[in-house]
Amino acid sequence: MSEKRLKVLHIIDSLGLGGAEMLLLNSINDLENYTHVLVVLGKPEDLKDRVQADTKYYRLNFKGPLSFLATYFKLKKIISKEKPDIIHSHLYWSIILGRLVKKKAKFFFSLHGLIGQRTFRKNIVYRLIEKITISSSQHMIAVSETVYEDYFRYISFKGNVSIIYNYVPDNFFTSRKTDYTLSDTLKIVTVGSLKAIKDHETLIRAVSLLKEKYILDIYGCGENENRLRALIAELNADVFLKGVEYSIPELLPQYDLFIMSSVSEGHSIALLEAMALGMPLVLSDISSFKETTEDNAIFYRVGNKNDLKTKIEMIRSDIALREKVAESCNAIARRYASKEKYLAQIKTVYEK
Repeated sequence: MSEKRLKVLHIIDSLGLGGAEMLLLNSINDLENYTHVLVVLGKPEDLKDRVQADTKYYRLNFKGPLSFLATYFKLKKIISKEKPDIIHSHLYWSIILGRLVKKKAKFFFSLHGLIGQRTFRKNIVYRLIEKITISSSQHMIAVSETVYEDYFRYISFKGNVSIIYNYVPDNFFTSRKTDYTLSDTLKIVTVGSLKAIKDHETLIRAVSLLKEKYILDIYGCGENENRLRALIAELNADVFLKGVEYSIPELLPQYDLFIMSSVSEGHSIALLEAMALGMPLVLSDISSFKETTEDNAIFYRVGNKNDLKTKIEMIRSDIALREKVAESCNAIARRYASKEKYLAQIKTVYEK
């Protein structure tokens, strides 16, 4: 007689083009021997076509705090119907709602970003809701030490905590870059949503100061697109907004240098992908990037276009440095960001 599969009901705020959403979908697709139910609170649903056919899917039309009560009753009804063994919530509203409807199911909540710095520091109401709904019976999963420390600056939690780093699919490791020679034009790439927190403006201003030939391609979409287009035109920079691209493993190795200019990150999947692909890296000197790369990348002072320009010129002139950064960071990704390691860790906490 076959052993009964555990049913996991996942809750997430949306299926927009973000790291938390990509991680959740990858883990659902890769976590075999579980029955998965996915509840998405509201739009956007850009990644819905990546949900596997055997995953039951619900969307609740959540539109913010004013629809909280209606969403609560919808979710409660789904929980009663599905009777999950485990509820795993991702992102703020999904976590709050999941706590309120969990019944007898084991409850896990994942922290993907710096919710303390971005939300609790500024909004006392959200911080109070967090304190009221949290309990020691819940299990926290933080995607990095940086995320864990940020949360505990604002919220006291006495339950179980696991730090489980994000992972990237196997094809990123098998598609890695091997040629670090340069042509006359330095080909630079970055990947990330077009939001202020990614600080693409500093990156664009920095490359516009370069004296030698370059191109910068920016992959992603978001609310800052028009502002960035205006800046590119103003500076007459060789920068191109390329939109959303899913063939990252084939794409990135065609470039010479990967840059991320964020002012804040939890544990960037785009960075992990670049590390797995063996890309030379220049990064803003935020704590998350230093943790992820174990200080093996080239760092510039966050928000400083002149320092970023200097670091680009430094790594451009030194093939040995490019190779050293790429090799060191690739080895770190292999240790911490493999699918096998992530799945083993998540199965352990689910079944404990």
